[in-house]
Amino acid sequence: MSLFARLGAALGFGANGAAAYEVAGSGRRTLAWAPGNPGVNAAIFASGAALRARSRDLVRRNPWAANAVEAFVANCIGTGVKPQSMATDPAFREAAHALWWDWSDEADAAGVTDLYGLQALACRAMLEGGECFVRLRARRPEDGLTVPLQLQVLEAEHVPLSMNTALANGNTVRAGSRATGCATPTSSAGRPLPSSRRKRYEEPGLSLSVRDQRGAGHLRPLADKRLVDR
Repeated sequence: MSLFARLGAALGFGANGAAAYEVAGSGRRTLAWAPGNPGVNAAIFASGAALRARSRDLVRRNPWAANAVEAFVANCIGTGVKPQSMATDPAFREAAHALWWDWSDEADAAGVTDLYGLQALACRAMLEGGECFVRLRARRPEDGLTVPLQLQVLEAEHVPLSMNTALANGNTVRAGSRATGCATPTSSAGRPLPSSRRKRYEEPGLSLSVRDQRGAGHLRPLADKRLVDR
């Protein structure tokens, strides 16, 4: 084997001088293609805010992008994701369904829509901004609700991507996501959450993150770049 053949084999080229993978070659089609290789979180830290702002701007001002969002939400949520009780007791099953329907009408902490409207709202927020947060608001018995729990949908901006700090208990906050010393995400550490129009809601509440996870170790997702690429 000649010196050039041995050098080509060491660099991953085949016997005919072509790259072992076509996309790794340096031909005419890839000559000007010099992509960076940031980690998934580094890409979010650098471009997340701009990508989210442009995504929201396109949905506001571009009918094609707005229609894409509406079509996605309609196909994903439709008239709402409805659970069905698997209980064998017919009386209990009917009571559970009735309780669910009564609660779904009261589920919105803002009092604007019902549970299925919140599902569509959360799906739309995830598509536009990459994620959203659903705050679980515990209510008091004297509020007169069927179930003492309401949901509050919050946009992703409530947990800033720029929030990076070390906490006194040894945990860290990266891109607004709080993690333990073992790098296990525990919760979000955003700015104070807004209160709804009801009174006596001093409880901080728990929150759920609705997101499209697209990578291992992904701290915060990006807005759907398919909207921005249009």
